[in-house]
Amino acid sequence: MVAGELGPGTAAAMERITDEAPLKATLPEGESWTMDHYHKVVEFETAFFNPDRMRFGGEFTRPVHGGHAVSHSTARGPHSAWYSVHKGEQINDDGHANPFSSGIIVLSGRARGRIDGREVDLVANGATLIPAGATHTLWNEKDEPCIAIRIAWGIGA
Repeated sequence: MVAGELGPGTAAAMERITDEAPLKATLPEGESWTMDHYHKVVEFETAFFNPDRMRFGGEFTRPVHGGHAVSHSTARGPHSAWYSVHKGEQINDDGHANPFSSGIIVLSGRARGRIDGREVDLVANGATLIPAGATHTLWNEKDEPCIAIRIAWGIGA
């Protein structure tokens, strides 16, 4: 994010792949998305649009997965995002799972989560691992926003 404008990762972030976004890549008719397509798009975004710095905070976010995020991607490495989850917001529906691992590092506030059916507390200065294939959701019932960094790695991240 630079000067209040969306960076490429955040501009391309969508709640669902069918959602519209300010920076959305499309494929020719008849083709479907593969990880190779995804990597090529991210390589293009990084090479041509990525600023030399990112800015985090509520004013720089987009609604993503039920919260608000500033997304940062690398083509073939870890993917990270800064999240804020406000009272009443929920990240992912029950049953949501990813084919890759991820970790949540809570910077401030707190939230509740469910990972493979087990309820967990996400608290400031704590980290939680979400294994590849694990169902997961998190929500905030508190007045204070939960501010966290999400890091995802592995095939599909």
